Amino acid sequence: MSDVVDDKLSKPETPGGLFEAASRLLREFLRTPRCRELVHLFLRELDPPNAPLLIRVVAHEDPEIFMSLLAATPAAVNAVIGIWRELTATLMQYPPEMVASFGARMLSEIDAKQFGAAAAEGLLIRQRMLKSPGAEEDATTIAEKFATGFKERIADGGVEAEAIVEELLRSIGRSGKAMVEKLDRELQDPDSLTTKLAREAAPAVRSLLRENPAFVREILRPLAAALREME
Repeated sequence: MSDVVDDKLSKPETPGGLFEAASRLLREFLRTPRCRELVHLFLRELDPPNAPLLIRVVAHEDPEIFMSLLAATPAAVNAVIGIWRELTATLMQYPPEMVASFGARMLSEIDAKQFGAAAAEGLLIRQRMLKSPGAEEDATTIAEKFATGFKERIADGGVEAEAIVEELLRSIGRSGKAMVEKLDRELQDPDSLTTKLAREAAPAVRSLLRENPAFVREILRPLAAALREME
């Protein structure tokens, strides 16, 4: 087993990069007890609320470095995705009780409000990007790659996609009532963002439904029938 692990650690995906070199240094670093203590100390002292301060300092002090940082954003995002995948894949090897407990704690400590704000800013950037030639095709390609990666990982994990869909539907059902009540209250205000979004989305939704009759027949109509049964 140890030989397998050592072999995996010694074979990087793409040799010669910064992370490959850092992983080799870290491997030796963690074999020293004192160094492991420093790692624990570093992780305990992380202060996420001050992370944006780093970007503000770079943007103010050196715009050239800031532009280089922007250019490196895709690589940084891919690095975070890779780290997250490896963390979760390793966590899944532990007993289910430990996975459930640790996973719940992680979710409770994630700043969901900041995540939502970041997602909104991402959509604003996407809206500006759509004004450039070929942007819509690029967005479609990204969505297709995302779906492919999702389905492949589900298959590799030995979990049926239908089971995940059912769990998502159950989760939606549990939170659906409160969400509908909140939307209902917001729609009563003609100046609310919800009302504005609903009003502006209506023409696009009508066009989308006309162009996709199978979606209406197989999904929307059964859902509408289920809602009528609940009345």
